[in-house]
This record gives sequence, structure tokens and C-alpha cells, in this order.
Amino acid sequence: MTQASIRLFSQHFLWKDQLVFNLHPRATDGWCNPEDKAIRMVADVCCGSGIWFIEEARLHPPATTRFCGFDISPSQFPPSGSVPANISFHTLDVYAPIPDSLQSAFDVVHVRLLIGLVRNGDPRPVLMHLMQMLKPGGVFQWDELDIASLFMYPPGIP
Repeated sequence: MTQASIRLFSQHFLWKDQLVFNLHPRATDGWCNPEDKAIRMVADVCCGSGIWFIEEARLHPPATTRFCGFDISPSQFPPSGSVPANISFHTLDVYAPIPDSLQSAFDVVHVRLLIGLVRNGDPRPVLMHLMQMLKPGGVFQWDELDIASLFMYPPGIP
């Protein structure tokens, strides 16, 4: 395991210990009420090792939900064949146009600790691309660290 992988795993579990939930309850309602809000596709963008959505796939059945991890580099992806069949990894640059096949494809789009990648203090290009991936009525969750108070929270949660 590389230093970067160790850092990503450590960050994930530190983050998880500080939150009441890993995925916002609005999103997980879809697993509880599949008749009208079934979550079939989950994207984790800038996923690194994929630890966040690998754990989500384990915690939130059904196995028919597909979890897709995206990162600019595949260097942190687990070896192929070492994850369940409903989990996949793909390369994606959040500053490049989103391929047609990924537009409006996901019920949930999740990102974490992405603010460091925002160029020129303007998150709009990244947000625009991420929102293109989301189905109408889907859930977008961007988790960041509030450096001022050193309190971790998803946006909108005081």
C-alpha cells in the first residue's frame, strides 16, 4: 500500500468518525423505499482508492445498485477483481467535458475534500460538470472541511 493510499484510508475513517452519516439521509432513503426512489447508480468523483463508495456498497444494499468511482489517475484504484461486481473504477478529469454516457446517469454524485482542486477560487466549472452527471431529482453531496472551526460537515449541515 502506498503512502497516498494510507493517507486516503486514514482520512476516510477520521471523516467517518466525525459525521453522524456517511451519505446524507436524503440519499439513503432510496435504499429504504425502492419502489419510488430506487438508487441505481452512485458516482464518487475524485475517489482515490474508492474506500468511501466501497464501504457504502457494503452498508447499503441492494447489490443491484452500481457504484462508479472516478479519478484523474487510476494509480490508487484497487486491483481489478478485488471488489464486488457492482463496483467499477474509471478515469475522469473534472475540468474536461463530461462524456455523454455519464450525463444524467447518476442518482447520487458524491465528492469529498475537492476544494483543493478548485482553480482560481472558482468552483463553478467543477460544479457544472458534476451536476451534468446527476439525474434530475438526484442527490449531490460535497463534503469539505471547515478550516476555520476545524469541524467536518457536508454543506448545508450547520
